Amino acid sequence: MPRMVIALLTVVLTLTACGSVTGSAGGAKWFSEPHARKLATAVARGDKTTIATLVADGADPDARGTEDLTMLQWSIMSSSADGMAGLLEAGADPDLVGRDGAAPLSNAAFNRGVRFVELLLSAGADPDVRETMTGDTPLKIACLQRDAPVFMMLLEAGADPDGADENSDAVIHTCARVNAGDLVLLLLQSGADPEATTSSGASFQDYYFSYPKNVLNEASLAQRATLIQWLEDHAIPVVPQAFS
Repeated sequence: MPRMVIALLTVVLTLTACGSVTGSAGGAKWFSEPHARKLATAVARGDKTTIATLVADGADPDARGTEDLTMLQWSIMSSSADGMAGLLEAGADPDLVGRDGAAPLSNAAFNRGVRFVELLLSAGADPDVRETMTGDTPLKIACLQRDAPVFMMLLEAGADPDGADENSDAVIHTCARVNAGDLVLLLLQSGADPEATTSSGASFQDYYFSYPKNVLNEASLAQRATLIQWLEDHAIPVVPQAFS
């Protein structure tokens, strides 16, 4: 399994494993400083009024707890969109990198958190923020999750459709590898380079059309046909295996 995927799975599994422990008990586990513990409890409960009061009295909306967990990451772990909203309204940094080298937008994208993504983007979060461990962007994470709503939100917020890592591995290559034809099309329609190649010289077509037709369902076959048509309409040469 690629290092990138392993690292992402580690992030989500650790967050998910602790996500059922919410409220004051969960907050106490992650935040030992008294002000932060009280704030964590209010965040988990989605109590925006108490969040505002605690911050006004000196609590830090960007407080860090065990394993560098930030308060915004805690709101995602607690499944508390109202708690996140309260933190952002109180001045929390939407791009603050915390546990596992991830920013909240990456955590939200990995957890298919449409509401959390919406809140963070509305607060000015960088749609291209990168994880420090993997270099992955939220758009790439949403692709791996096959999460079209989050993917579209990120593109509409200005995420770079050509964003690539140090190996010239772009989002379009990742989407092609996981046979996400609908997301590949969204990238192309958003201006992604259809002929971009990785450091090994592979294009998205080399990955996407490597799936034999006989293993694809009707939806995937329809997406495949739509992509072929898009490429032909834009005078982009289609690899022979697309028709086999």
